Amino acid sequence: MGSMRRYPSEPASRCKRGVARGLCHAPMRFALFRSSLVRSALLGALALGACGEREATSPREDPASRTETPSAKPQNLLLISLDTTRRDRLGFHGGSAATPTLDALARDGAHCTAALAPTPITLPSHATLLTGTYPPRHGVRDNGIFELGAEATTLAEVLQEHGFRTGAVVSAFVLDAQFGLAQGFDDYDDRFESGGGGTLGIDERAATATTEAALRWLAALDGSSERRFFLFAHYFDPHFPYAAPRAIPAGHPYDAELAYVDRELARLLEGLRARSLLERTLVIVTADHGEALGEHGEKTHGVFVYESTTAVPLVLHGPGVPAGAKLEEPATLADVLPTALELLDLPVPSAVQGRSLVPALRGESQPSRAIYLESFLGRYSFGWAPLRALVRDGWKLIAAPREELYDLRRDPREQRNLLAEEPARAEALRRELDALGDALRGDGTSWARSRAEGADARARLASLGYVSSPASARASEPTRDPKDGLPELELLERAGAAHEAQRLDEALRLYDELLARNPAHVVALQRSGIALLDADRIAEGVARLEQLDLVQLPADQPMFRLAAAYAQLGKEREALALFAELRRRNPKFVMAHLFFGQLHEAAGKQREAIEAYREALRNWHGDAEFRAKLEQRIRALEMR
Repeated sequence: MGSMRRYPSEPASRCKRGVARGLCHAPMRFALFRSSLVRSALLGALALGACGEREATSPREDPASRTETPSAKPQNLLLISLDTTRRDRLGFHGGSAATPTLDALARDGAHCTAALAPTPITLPSHATLLTGTYPPRHGVRDNGIFELGAEATTLAEVLQEHGFRTGAVVSAFVLDAQFGLAQGFDDYDDRFESGGGGTLGIDERAATATTEAALRWLAALDGSSERRFFLFAHYFDPHFPYAAPRAIPAGHPYDAELAYVDRELARLLEGLRARSLLERTLVIVTADHGEALGEHGEKTHGVFVYESTTAVPLVLHGPGVPAGAKLEEPATLADVLPTALELLDLPVPSAVQGRSLVPALRGESQPSRAIYLESFLGRYSFGWAPLRALVRDGWKLIAAPREELYDLRRDPREQRNLLAEEPARAEALRRELDALGDALRGDGTSWARSRAEGADARARLASLGYVSSPASARASEPTRDPKDGLPELELLERAGAAHEAQRLDEALRLYDELLARNPAHVVALQRSGIALLDADRIAEGVARLEQLDLVQLPADQPMFRLAAAYAQLGKEREALALFAELRRRNPKFVMAHLFFGQLHEAAGKQREAIEAYREALRNWHGDAEFRAKLEQRIRALEMR
């Protein structure tokens, strides 16, 4: 979608060359705060650069290609997730990106030629990776809305129970600990420089910083080198917008991002080798989803379940992995957990729905099976029908209001829909998909929880003084085919570009045109409401945002902007109610703590203001100047 950052269920944004790129759930860089309340607030330091130019490491010898003396079984596990990494762009898959580190891992280890992500959405895909279960079972269907519940058993929990030291370094707010993936990790590094809680548009960590954090964690193990470890490292860089360091040569900006991450992987592997850990470590590299790059009318990812966004790399390297093995049968991210545990000689939890790839690594034939795919982004963001798909024996059925059937072996880019030519095959796959969906749900009890907590959140807001009747709440499952929504995505892109450039009249005209086509378009409602606020049409913006079911939105930004507008209009009670809810649902949302504190300070409630400011400090990981200013403010209040 051209200049668009991403689809709106991807809350994390990136900070490149010292400039905040995008907003939470919005691919724009227009000003987040425009009211006089904000301009007078104690927040000037937030404009200071939270991160600078990403450094490109110089080429070096590839540690993955060195000869090691492996142990019979791996002692440790390094799991690497490459965000938004399309399989066919990597060197060892014949792609155009320069990825010598990954190529060497695949050459000296094993790789799957047909691995699939269960969904092209970051949080639910990682929930599958770390639990070995599909979204119908773990219940995480989209970013920002869901939290993986404690009932789930993660890979980290299994390894921790067996004496492993467990650590994670994640690179985008979408995987923040509050969304449930931190369970089982002794250390879960989600400390981003901005401290903005994912809403200010700068909560991302570049690959260089991710590698440094991972190396620091490994260095801390030196005192307990005999203890086994599990390190999970997540690299976000291939995500749009593509802006690799200038020193990385590549034809396409997306390929440059992949090359940049590949260089950082070399540094991480070198850190393992330098500590004599690489020869004892099982290394698994995969991705949460791919990137459409314009195929099927999709610029990035999230809406559709075509191969462009669901086909991912899966590489295994280390003890127990035969060199040069190539697994041709379809695999899924749900297979990673049981495969890793079998190679580590540990038991697999009974709830796991993937299967171990170890027999295939040994050359044993495996029974054919169906692979399940889905995307619920269209349902939650645009009011479109969700998509489900089944891959079986080279055939793929996409269950949508207008179904699609593809022969992937002859048509890997899914250009020819064979539904009319193969009705019997389609019917058989449809029945299998329905049965598989039921089986994957198990007893129907989801491990996930909504961050909004539904009626409880509404009752809590009402008790605090905020009451609204959201006009956009849906009473039933939407039925519109996402393919029919492509013109709306194009309109959204144009409106976003105008909004970003502060051509607010144009942006509002396009948003209104979009809403005329689809009144339930949640993203257009929230963005147009914010555009009205940006145009100083405060009452209209408030009226527009009040139509939203704020407690069910994955984004915190609309609730925050509405709260700030209430404060500007003198509606302190309503503002405090929303700021209080934001603080509850996102404790890292520094701005919510600050505004909550400022309102209490203005009302003469110093104790409440100090508590809110201290909470902001606890969650701030950015520049020291801002911290010093806020500490000075707290001391001034304490002396009154």
